[in-house]
Amino acid sequence: MDIRIQKEFDNKLLKRKEISFVATYTGKTPSKEELRQELCKKLGANPELTAMVHVDQLFGQTVSEGKAHLYADKAAMTVEPKYLAERGKPKEKKETAAPPATAKAEEKK
Repeated sequence: MDIRIQKEFDNKLLKRKEISFVATYTGKTPSKEELRQELCKKLGANPELTAMVHVDQLFGQTVSEGKAHLYADKAAMTVEPKYLAERGKPKEKKETAAPPATAKAEEKK
């Protein structure tokens, strides 16, 4: 995967860098998590302090365009909406408890 930075803006008020990028790849479309990891590797940033604002897949091409915010510290990241801060991060697996089969059997009787 090749990531090219199109625009980089240093927002000193919010203590973040606003990055616009274009990613070209072969094969399947990369996930936001994969894009975030590659972008942070290229820029030398901390993936925990990176928010993927949006990623657009170009129709019929192996190219994605996107925007990301790279924060200086955790305190500065509090201005980011929670859903954007969590976007592109690995999801924790939740164990779901199945309802007991005996309760359904008793309801039918």
